[in-house]
Amino acid sequence: MRRLHVLTYRIAYLIEEFGIPPASILAVTFTNKAAGEMRERVASLLEEGMSRKVWLGTFHSICGKILRIDGKPVGVERNYSIYDREDSQRLIQDIIDELKIDKQALPVRRVMDSISVAKSRMEKPGELHDPYDIHISNALNDIYSLYQKRLQESNAVDFDDMIMLVIELFQKKPQLLERYARRFQYILVDEFQDTNRSQYQLVKQLSSVYRNLNVVGDDDQAIYAWRGADVRNILDFKRDFPDAHIVKLEQNYRSTQTILDAAWSVISNNNSRHEKRLFTREKGGVEVKVARFTDESSEALGVYDQLVHLRDRAGYRLDEIVILYRTNAQSRPLEEVLRLNNIPYKIVGGIRFYERQEVKDILAYLKLIANPKDDVSLKRIVNVPRRGIGKLRMKKLEEAASSNQLTLGEYLLSADESELKQICRGAFEFAKLFREFYELSKGKKAGEIAEAVIKETRYVEDYLYPSLTKPEERERNIVELLSGIQRYSEFNPEAGVAEYLQDVSILTDIDLYEAETNYVTLMTLHSAKGLEFDVVIIVGAEDGLLPLIRADDRDVEGKLEEERRLFYVGMTRAKRELFVTYADSRRGRLSFPSRFIGEMPASLVEQLQPAVENSTQTSSVRMGMRVYHTHFGKGTIVAVRGFAENTVVTVQFDRGFTKQLLLRFAKLAIVE
Repeated sequence: MRRLHVLTYRIAYLIEEFGIPPASILAVTFTNKAAGEMRERVASLLEEGMSRKVWLGTFHSICGKILRIDGKPVGVERNYSIYDREDSQRLIQDIIDELKIDKQALPVRRVMDSISVAKSRMEKPGELHDPYDIHISNALNDIYSLYQKRLQESNAVDFDDMIMLVIELFQKKPQLLERYARRFQYILVDEFQDTNRSQYQLVKQLSSVYRNLNVVGDDDQAIYAWRGADVRNILDFKRDFPDAHIVKLEQNYRSTQTILDAAWSVISNNNSRHEKRLFTREKGGVEVKVARFTDESSEALGVYDQLVHLRDRAGYRLDEIVILYRTNAQSRPLEEVLRLNNIPYKIVGGIRFYERQEVKDILAYLKLIANPKDDVSLKRIVNVPRRGIGKLRMKKLEEAASSNQLTLGEYLLSADESELKQICRGAFEFAKLFREFYELSKGKKAGEIAEAVIKETRYVEDYLYPSLTKPEERERNIVELLSGIQRYSEFNPEAGVAEYLQDVSILTDIDLYEAETNYVTLMTLHSAKGLEFDVVIIVGAEDGLLPLIRADDRDVEGKLEEERRLFYVGMTRAKRELFVTYADSRRGRLSFPSRFIGEMPASLVEQLQPAVENSTQTSSVRMGMRVYHTHFGKGTIVAVRGFAENTVVTVQFDRGFTKQLLLRFAKLAIVE
């Protein structure tokens, strides 16, 4: 049975058959998209309005709600800001500069990852440990300590704080935990295999009174250890809940039996798993196709040829096809070939809408208006559009704020106008605007405030067009942002700026993903979790890339099992057809087929052989030759590069377009 089907019907059953009040049910998912789908399905099964009373959302949205209501004992005020990865990066960069730490010895990204993992394990400043270098350990702990101090001063939290602070809140205030634990008579958790230590601890806290806990998950799809998830939470569930009853949901409603059998043959090589074998009513199915290429360029061309075949011969739409890879860097050669050959594509996991500069600028204004202590947001937009506030004047503002024991935002709201003018006129002008927006926020909806910010700052006229590239596209993004905020206000009439910012801050790539007609999708294997496509093409299946094992990985066997689970997730995204490709060399280095390919039974695999007609063997093609392609028609070869099975020809077709084709797959016929 499908996971969401199980959870939604259980919620409806508890309410309809047992009379459990909807507000006494807590349902937790990992993405807002899944939460939205679950709420819609529950709503379709119950009387109107009942589903809205259920506490249903992601770990972060549930914790965000608890902190907004009861966060004061852990230093969180109702109007707190949520820092995304870029906000945290800016703050940590400032701290590294302040502490004069060598950025080469300790890069910002490493610091961020170390702090994130520490928080998922509920480790406090002083508890970070580098096994190889005591000086690195000390530096990490110094940064972590100051980072937390700055967050508290700014009335801000990052994503990892949201869960850790709720756990700390319940530890500090046992009566508060008692209240919530008694409120939630039934708790349901989706994707339990992806929980980290802090999330598991929170679930145990909230289920401590009634112990009516229902978790759904698949240990074979646990692929997030790199961000702190612990597969042992699901593998050892009965250790903490010995009276738990385990039900195996082994019927699959997506893939063919051939794909499921091939996937099982791979995943069954893992030792740390619950034994299960999926089956489906979709018996049979075509074999898994495996293709070998010379390098990443020929692989990209081969994938393109297969796309054309799938679209024009097999009748698939491009949006029914996905190309999956282990790392984002693998998309480049694929993108080049798709662009050159006019195949529309969409990358999931590129620059997200809410990470675009112009969108983050407007959101930074809103964050500051909602939370004047948010100095990271203030520093982002204090000079956007330009107001002549350089580093020297900013330092004077910081000193003035510090001498009054205020944050920058609090100082600009309260400082005397003449005092600000003395520092610089730009500071006075910004403070004047800020005060107007702050007063406006007390009686207006988020959409109205955003509209005022865009208009009064003259962001589009004075900054976007004079200072940024692609201003027309960026202006469209601002219009889309404003439209989205206004829609939010319509659906949430009681919500203000702070509530909007909380909801938008916890969106993920998958929450924003929508299949677009006639676009092929490119994404990493991690991003594909939870999605499904008629055709899946997994590229770069080579040892050293998939599985990706690094020299400094401490638990090599554990990492290998996680990589195998990742490959399994990719395989089981496919409904009808699965292709796996590998290359003999990548980026100039010799490579070998992934061991996972060898773990699939030969009886379920078709090894694709290069098909080249005799009339176009590599030795016979030349510039100026007239050729015929079964789909594109007649054309003239205008360029030839590569050799042997890696030969690529560029053909100018008579219908007015040019294509690059990998000769061994192109099936060109010479025209006499």
